Amino acid sequence: MSDLIAWAASLDSTWRDRALCQGMDTNLFFADRGNEAKIQNAQAKAICQGCVVRFECLEDALNEPQPWFGVRGGLTAKERRRIKWRPRIR
Repeated sequence: MSDLIAWAASLDSTWRDRALCQGMDTNLFFADRGNEAKIQNAQAKAICQGCVVRFECLEDALNEPQPWFGVRGGLTAKERRRIKWRPRIR
């Protein structure tokens, strides 16, 4: 059973190795407020749009209880909060 857990954990982290942002300056993805932040967020989102592991990144961000900062999976923290706290449709 421990081999299975180790294998699952290795799969979980390997998506990060394939992320398009790997090795980039992380400050791009964590903008301050204001007009410059809007431009910076747009640049970060553009990188995410071309990333093959965008959905894995988004899922990881949505599963974290906190903190709600930065662009992850192509969405800002505010956009992720809307998804996470939106009422479920049955």
